[in-house]
Amino acid sequence: MKLFIIFVDIITTMKNLILFLSCFLSFHFFSQKHSSEVLSYYNEVVMNSEFSGKMEKPFKWTKDMKIYVDKTDQNYLVDELNRIVNELNLLIDPIQIKVVNSKDQANYFIYFGYYKDFEKKYNVVNSNLLESNWGFFEIYPNNTGIMYVDVIRTKEIEAQKHLLREELTQSLGLLNDSWKYPQSIFYQGWTTTTEYSSIDKEIIKMLYNE
Repeated sequence: MKLFIIFVDIITTMKNLILFLSCFLSFHFFSQKHSSEVLSYYNEVVMNSEFSGKMEKPFKWTKDMKIYVDKTDQNYLVDELNRIVNELNLLIDPIQIKVVNSKDQANYFIYFGYYKDFEKKYNVVNSNLLESNWGFFEIYPNNTGIMYVDVIRTKEIEAQKHLLREELTQSLGLLNDSWKYPQSIFYQGWTTTTEYSSIDKEIIKMLYNE
């Protein structure tokens, strides 16, 4: 029994060492390629979550994201979604992001409507957060997710487009907001920006391509 415990301890120590070396080498690679400003922003946005705090490792999709848009009258948001998807596919190599026509094909669902209707229609784990968030997403370990934009409370079209871009992009694993860059899609304060900043693009590529 003691030998077994010692053996398990050795394996655990080796795994921890391998994990440490992997993290060290990844950080060393990043630090050689990117500025300290970009590294700092990556760590803030990717290695932290707005509601859960610090992350041990980044989350990212390992399968193609297939998006189904629930029935909507907001055709301008569907057009904007297609624009965002095209931009993301130019930034990300390992997976493709697609808009599909059938629920059966989808692993990610977007709802444009009122938060109470979204809560009724989907099994929202953190439903207590919906009332205070006009845009919201949840992602799950099996590469599935849901999000909504509250088009009832959010009257301005540019604000709706901003929320769509922010929540969808954060669903990819860029989970945290920041006060650093007002032009960033991840800015903590209220904005209506509908474009990725240069540093946004860089950290998206870092997460998926390196």
